[in-house]
Amino acid sequence: MDSGDGLLYRLWLNILCGHNPRLIHKCIEGCGSAEEIYNSDTLYKRAVSFLGIRARLRAHRDLDTARQLAEFCSESGIDIITIDDRRYPRRLAEVYMPPQLIYVKGELPDIDYLVSITVVGSRECSDYGRKFANELAYDMAKAGVLIVSGMAMGIDAAAHRGALAAGHMTAAVLAGGVDVVYPAANRELYREIEQRGAIISERPPQTVGRGNFYRERNRILAGLSCGVVIVEGGESSGTKLTANHAIDSNRDLFAVPGKPGDEGAELPNRLIKDSARLVTSAEDIISEYISVYPIELKYGIDMIDETHSERRRRRINDNEPKGTAAQNRSSAEEKKPPRSFENFDGKQRIILEYLYHNNEAHIDDISHDCNIAMSELSFLIIQLEMQQVITQSAGEHFSLR
Repeated sequence: MDSGDGLLYRLWLNILCGHNPRLIHKCIEGCGSAEEIYNSDTLYKRAVSFLGIRARLRAHRDLDTARQLAEFCSESGIDIITIDDRRYPRRLAEVYMPPQLIYVKGELPDIDYLVSITVVGSRECSDYGRKFANELAYDMAKAGVLIVSGMAMGIDAAAHRGALAAGHMTAAVLAGGVDVVYPAANRELYREIEQRGAIISERPPQTVGRGNFYRERNRILAGLSCGVVIVEGGESSGTKLTANHAIDSNRDLFAVPGKPGDEGAELPNRLIKDSARLVTSAEDIISEYISVYPIELKYGIDMIDETHSERRRRRINDNEPKGTAAQNRSSAEEKKPPRSFENFDGKQRIILEYLYHNNEAHIDDISHDCNIAMSELSFLIIQLEMQQVITQSAGEHFSLR
């Protein structure tokens, strides 16, 4: 977590606005960045004018409270990711009124390099709906899809459990703070998601969710995903709001049909009539993405049953006997890559030269050191393997043939 002034300014603005996403958005749209507002008397006064009377009386311009919040999060194992952080999902930045920062407990997946699907529905769902959501999420997760939901009772919890049962990560977006388990009955599920995925919120720690927080949370559920699946829900439910956000954010919208007249069938059936894509199995969703995002799905499959920390630990253990990175770089300076590498395209040549200098490397190190996004790198490696110039060994390590 960046504890520098950039983070503190954003925390300060969030605190000034009472963590209200609409007010934060209004201040930034009308005044500029959090740092600009903090450092300008004119912009500060304009921002304060957007606040209610009570908030104006409490307004102050110092970073002490922001610093205390940052320290609390650091001590509590809560990461704060700002909108200009490279880890912040670009998909989320595309939505209307994107959170200027998000709090994360657990490990935030590489959402932009994955096919992520939000699965939501009624809290008081039918047994059939719960079973279907669980199986749907399980099958999608096995195919490499990251499942996103809201950890509520009913459909949400079933979707999370399906993804976890498949051995994949999952992301839960809460209306309250990431350290507040709600509902309490989902405490064990919360712990599982924290250990194998991410708990996400735009609200600060120790905040209890309430009505409007849930409504605002729904835009994040839609924003993190490529598409949204509605399993069950009523026309006046929060599920409908998530569907609306999916449409407004240009996300794919899917719905599971229900028997006319059944409780919970009203919303998905109406959405299907209005052009949502009908879903009867995970294949209906996977087929929409397999030709467009084959690398992202493969990346998702590779993540099954293995966390980032486990990959990192194995990579270190596997590479340690071969010498440190500094030693590899030192020896690399003494070696000149063969002229045959000039026959390959730019990024392919970069990968080949990197492997030539380092003998063998893990895919994460290639991505980091060569500055190539994982989604693109996976495709380039497949091309080089097909040309029989590199080979893969155990644990996603690659070397020249």
